[in-house]
Amino acid sequence: MKRSDPVVRNSCPLTQWYFRRPFRRISPFFCAAVVLARSVFTFAEEVNPFGLPLPEDRATYGSVMLHGGGDGLAPDRKTATAIREKFLSLAMVRGNKARIVFIPSDQEQKEDDETQNAYETRLEGAYKWWYYIKDRRDKIESFEWLYPNKDGCQHDSKDCPHLDLLENATGVWMPAGDQEWLPQLYASNYPITTTRFQNALRKVIAKGGCVGGLGGAISSLAETVINGDVDSASGWRRARLGFGLALFNGAVVDQNFDSRRGRLERMTDLLRNGPRLNRFNETPGVERRTIGLGVERYTAMILNHNTVEVIGNHLGHVFLKGNGDRTVIWKTLANGQKLTIRTGSDRQPDAGPTLEENENPFGMPKPENKSKTWGQVVLHGGKLTDEIRDVYPQLAASHPDLIAHPGQLPRLMHCPAADKDDWLAAIKGARSPEIREAIHDWHLRNSYSVWADMAPDRFERVDFASPRSLDANGRARDEHFIKEVEKAHAIWFSGGDQKNLTALFGNARDPSAFQQAVINIVRQGGVVGGTSAGLAVMPTVMIAEGKAEPFEPESAKMAFGFGVLENVFAEQHFDARSGRIERLTAQLRNPAWPVPDYKHSCAPEQMIAIAVDEETALTICNNRVRVIGERTAHIFLLANDRNTVIWHALKSGDRAIIKKNDKGEHVLDVENWRLD
Repeated sequence: MKRSDPVVRNSCPLTQWYFRRPFRRISPFFCAAVVLARSVFTFAEEVNPFGLPLPEDRATYGSVMLHGGGDGLAPDRKTATAIREKFLSLAMVRGNKARIVFIPSDQEQKEDDETQNAYETRLEGAYKWWYYIKDRRDKIESFEWLYPNKDGCQHDSKDCPHLDLLENATGVWMPAGDQEWLPQLYASNYPITTTRFQNALRKVIAKGGCVGGLGGAISSLAETVINGDVDSASGWRRARLGFGLALFNGAVVDQNFDSRRGRLERMTDLLRNGPRLNRFNETPGVERRTIGLGVERYTAMILNHNTVEVIGNHLGHVFLKGNGDRTVIWKTLANGQKLTIRTGSDRQPDAGPTLEENENPFGMPKPENKSKTWGQVVLHGGKLTDEIRDVYPQLAASHPDLIAHPGQLPRLMHCPAADKDDWLAAIKGARSPEIREAIHDWHLRNSYSVWADMAPDRFERVDFASPRSLDANGRARDEHFIKEVEKAHAIWFSGGDQKNLTALFGNARDPSAFQQAVINIVRQGGVVGGTSAGLAVMPTVMIAEGKAEPFEPESAKMAFGFGVLENVFAEQHFDARSGRIERLTAQLRNPAWPVPDYKHSCAPEQMIAIAVDEETALTICNNRVRVIGERTAHIFLLANDRNTVIWHALKSGDRAIIKKNDKGEHVLDVENWRLD
């Protein structure tokens, strides 16, 4: 695709976006950028992170107002008036009266048999609170409607007098239900050509005025537009992209951020999918400077120069990325809050001292005495691969008792009880305990032969921890295998339903004998791991399942877990199943405990959220983590203000350490080689 406008490329030092205060810097990304020469874009990233048109007068920056949608500006007149008055004040360039152009929504267009006078009378009723401002002679010089074929004028005709109104405007407001409507109408051939309408909008910003929109219109103002979801039967919701009006090109925007399921998911997926953004825009490196903006209903976000301000009933969301696509910082802003986005050098600020051994950020079981080394916990996201089966015996061999006795192999206890229906069906009808046990053992060794066959070459022996029978309450009553668990150097929990594991072996009030045996494996320097449901059951407070209401973000139903990780919320199958990021981050921001008298010592301010993709494992040893496998492991850290989430997406092979900064907040540093 060849653009009609020449391409200008600016070079600048290696930089990073960061929130000015009180937020920690994020890691670097290049600020290489592409602009249209005839437009007034700039990518001087020191001052213009959103790629807004440059001001004609450097002392007067224009603004963009992004309203997230809803039935009107706000359900209460006070907030609606405040948003409207803010728009008017931004449209009064250098204190002069505003010249307002209003572009009606796609849902309020002229009918074929409707006269122009009748249509404009209908608009006066549909947008009465906007129309009434024309009488504000202290602030308004003019108020005009602009819509297709007004007076027979084509929307991009060079001699259309109504586009003269747009070019002379200082304030433009455009509501829309469908984000594709405005680009199709006014920029259908972009980026091959840039229309007079597009240039007129940019001129409003350049002269210091304000362009605002509601609902779908706010998405269409950007160069890259989220036009809905890509059709997919499974996995994350992913954005279907299109070109917009290109009023700015440093950010992508999504509306109705609180009232539509999957908005957080598709926004963060898009930001992390850098190659896709690059290919779409035909601009190498465009993904490195793209900022994500999400706006909730009845809320307006105002972009001006390098600042973001929020006004309204709910929240605005800002997403910055960096650290080689490993990190996304997610900041939420409430009514009246404002932040500044600046650039900084590629120098990592000192995060403070490494956590002391006894600080234990994930809440792991501590070594039973100082002479013992820390144990390890392995969280696998699902769909087990040969790589983790190859690594697990190596991890188990690091047990202090084995190091003290070279040549001795570890003992593994494999627990498949999460798939309860499978092994119960196998022993159903067995007439005696002896027959039942023989069938049970044969079935498990046959079903999990990839593990069983590791003995005697990789493990001294592989036993299976699964009850042979259940009592009347559905709980395990044969506890003889607990003694075998206590002898193990490592235990592995396979997939299924995590609720089966806690129902069989757990206790919400005090750790059961089985839970204590599992925890003791870690205390003694051994390894405890699991995949899928086996991952989910590791925390003290477990995500049992999701809850999805129509049109609302998914939430989590919580229950008690095994307590191996006291300070963790955990998700599995993170890349393959929709809704996981919504329910995990909601739990991190606003922790909900399973029952009021549930016995735990989890402190909300200390919680860390972990999510692991399929075919991937995250190993945890005190305050150090390592990623093994095919894809990505994710760690979410919450700042003290509880409005800022730092999302670290660690790639295979990454090793990182959790530290604390001088504010007492957890921060993550990726370990790299260095020369002294």
